[in-house]
Amino acid sequence: TLAGRTSLDAFDHSMSVVGDGTPPPSGQESQRDPSSGRAPVSRIIVIEDADYLGHARQSYLRRMMEESSRSARFIFTTHTPSRMIEALRSRVQHVRIPTLSRVMIEQRLNAILGKEGHDAVLGLVGDVAHVANGNLRKAIFMTQLLAQRDLLNDRKNVQTLMANTSLREVQLILEEALRGRVHDWRWEKKGEKNSRVLKGAMGALDQMMNIHDMDSREVVDRFHRFLTAGRSHFDADLLTALLNALSLCDMSLQRSAQGRIQLEAFLHRVAEIGVEHAEP
Repeated sequence: TLAGRTSLDAFDHSMSVVGDGTPPPSGQESQRDPSSGRAPVSRIIVIEDADYLGHARQSYLRRMMEESSRSARFIFTTHTPSRMIEALRSRVQHVRIPTLSRVMIEQRLNAILGKEGHDAVLGLVGDVAHVANGNLRKAIFMTQLLAQRDLLNDRKNVQTLMANTSLREVQLILEEALRGRVHDWRWEKKGEKNSRVLKGAMGALDQMMNIHDMDSREVVDRFHRFLTAGRSHFDADLLTALLNALSLCDMSLQRSAQGRIQLEAFLHRVAEIGVEHAEP
């Protein structure tokens, strides 16, 4: 079966039959040259955000790359190349692409809106480009979301969108942990009976991860964004201690398959930091 294939060499153009007028999904496939005695490169595989694959999947991918190196090429896109295992980094050519300027993002968004037949109010595209801060994927996603809900007619809708996707949950989690309320069990009435519900920092963390379907690495990224965005209003010593604890949590996640346990340990460390920096 296809699920039992262990090499990409098993997948080629002979696996399916298509019409003569059907265009290839990823460009024209190279044809085999009998005189060369080797198979041409027939597949180019692009893996986005490869730094979030995890060590186990990256190890499997390394073996697949070795077995298919004669006929396939891989392109990885990453935000943090250091998260890739050394075995993969040593086998690829590193190309660093700078972030796009605001003008380039505005031009691209205007081109997309024009091709899709949407009209945006003056200044909205510039607001989206400013919020995206060089991230074209984020800018396109925000524009698509506003267009699908017919919200391109008012610039205030961008502010509303950012307010609803802000880091309020992260701030609540850190504040609860700094107060020492990592686990805060409370009784709540659900239906006709009382149930014991987890509140505090861990309760807010579980709620955020379930609502937004986030994994542990995304939670760490949100914590880091909140602490470094300049809106936390923590003093320098407390901020340094929190960032050090977060960096240790990030390192622990790379060696653990249970991300929630490492996040819980981080919040307990935050509670200790709160005691250490408490005002006398």
